[in-house]
Amino acid sequence: MTAKNKLLLVLSFLLLALALGSLLSPFIVAHAVALWLRYEARRSGLAITTEQIRAPFGRPVEIRGLRVARAGLNGADFEMTAPRVEAAFHLAALLSRSGRTRPVQSLRIEHGLIALRGRALPSAAEIDWQTLGALLPEQFDFSADRFLLEQSLARAEMYDAHITGAAGKSGVLAVASVQLHGPLLQRNFADLHGVTRWQDSRLTVGAVRLLDGVSIDSFALDLTRLRAARVAVEIAATLFAGNVRANLGTEHSDKTRLWEMAGSASGISLSQLAGAFGLSEPVNGLLRAAKFTFRGDPSDLLHATASLWAELTGFSWRERQADSVMIGANYYERTIQLQQFYIKQRANELTLSGETALSADWLRPDFRGDIYGSINDLGQFAELFGAHPNSFAGKISVRGRVHAHERKLDGELALTGDALKLFRAPVDSLTARLTLDSPRLHLDEFAVKHGEDFVRGTGQIDFARKHAFTLSADSWCHDLRSYDVRAPLLGRLTGTCFAQGDASGDEASAAISLAAQFDDWRMSAKGTARHDSGKIDALTLTMNDATAQLTGTVDFADRRNVSVALTPSGDLRVAPDLDATRCVQRFELHTAPAGTPLSQLTITEHQLVISDGTTNQSIPLCATDDGGAAQPLEVNVASASPTPPPSQ
Repeated sequence: MTAKNKLLLVLSFLLLALALGSLLSPFIVAHAVALWLRYEARRSGLAITTEQIRAPFGRPVEIRGLRVARAGLNGADFEMTAPRVEAAFHLAALLSRSGRTRPVQSLRIEHGLIALRGRALPSAAEIDWQTLGALLPEQFDFSADRFLLEQSLARAEMYDAHITGAAGKSGVLAVASVQLHGPLLQRNFADLHGVTRWQDSRLTVGAVRLLDGVSIDSFALDLTRLRAARVAVEIAATLFAGNVRANLGTEHSDKTRLWEMAGSASGISLSQLAGAFGLSEPVNGLLRAAKFTFRGDPSDLLHATASLWAELTGFSWRERQADSVMIGANYYERTIQLQQFYIKQRANELTLSGETALSADWLRPDFRGDIYGSINDLGQFAELFGAHPNSFAGKISVRGRVHAHERKLDGELALTGDALKLFRAPVDSLTARLTLDSPRLHLDEFAVKHGEDFVRGTGQIDFARKHAFTLSADSWCHDLRSYDVRAPLLGRLTGTCFAQGDASGDEASAAISLAAQFDDWRMSAKGTARHDSGKIDALTLTMNDATAQLTGTVDFADRRNVSVALTPSGDLRVAPDLDATRCVQRFELHTAPAGTPLSQLTITEHQLVISDGTTNQSIPLCATDDGGAAQPLEVNVASASPTPPPSQ
């Protein structure tokens, strides 16, 4: 055979091989891709199914009806479906895995549905991150009809999302809507657009406007270390005239996934932020600066570490105002350390600090705390907590500490004040001192003084004996007109007053005794009180040389409408000239046989009901000192109470 014929024969065989290869390659490539998908699925604990795989010669591989799922604790942990996926491969790079050229040239996913929920099963195989890192495409075009990220406390959803990227070229990002659902956040964002850049396994998204005043300047997803199961994210955003920066990294270690987060914020307007969250009441102020760090597994917080520092300036909400609010806290080795919680309000300062150790036994906390306060304008400080500033005034200093360890509690709190106004009443000085001696709380001293007037008391609570307590107090007032004291049926009290009271009991019931003496009348009472009711065992009133004895019940289940029902122990009568069209302002007791017999007297906040045993008469109580429409309730003692015989 001549050389020319040999050459023609070789060329013929080559052409035949190419022809056979072009005919058989779609079948071979399609089956090779199917085998590879099943192999990688078994390695990573995934379930992958397809309806059809096509590999036309010289064209990208087409996969139809792709479904990828991973089992979770409550259903599928990860699930993705796509009616059509198109991938172009560098076959030489796929076989050699040299790393110089990416095996996947391009990847296109159309109308995907992606869901990531909860946590994977503990027995599930680990994802092969090295394979995922090696298969990152040179360019991609993804579209998803719905993307769901759902955890126990929050959920995020995206609809009609489209993102493209190519090495060395700009891509696009378009999302029809994003919905965020959480305990403190319910928000929808619509028609989002941005630009993307895909370079060296790093995706950057920028210029995404969420709403007025909120935009993502850059969002960088770093996948360069995906083969080592590490992903990093960097975010820079503009938030209501302020800036937010955050870094997030996650990596796989043994059988846990560690998260590292660090963020900072500055110059954020609280009024605009409150409006974005949908708060109807105005909040003003500025988040001047804040920092946050976290490292650990969110599912195992006992072994995580974190820190927080933030400062608010010019804060106001309703009538509450503060010049500066700062908080600094650390969490490490199962210990929460409150370095400082500081409130500065003009001339007022309050500082709290302390630390507590967390453990599996929540009934045995280990806590230590300190409080220091210098309140030079009590009215302004009370306004911060919702009270009316005109009801309080003066200076108060507070110092204290508390320590809880192995179900034992000890500490002390001292409070002193001068030239005060408490609940609109003038007070020259205030002194209070409490000590904690587990399991008891002692009120060692409590004294409020104004001139010669005073209120003082002592007491104790034993937490180990169903909160058993004892309390004793007494007071003296030279003229009650200085304090605008009012009582039902008695109106505004005047003149001198000496009162003494004792109480003892536990969380189930308490025994109470009270005695008070005024210029022209006196009273004494003994009874018991429970959670929502009370019983008056003996009530003695003496007025105008007449004495009445009563028993009764108190119903305070509805704290807005407390009712008292009194039953006389002797013969009491109501004066016959009582006018039901006029309100009752005050109570008078006389010695006289005239009047309608009284079997029960019921007092509520606005109404008085008088019963003679067969009929009831309702009369309103005066809301103000309206002398023209007011009338007294005259009660007559039909006969003088017998004087008890002298004791032998």
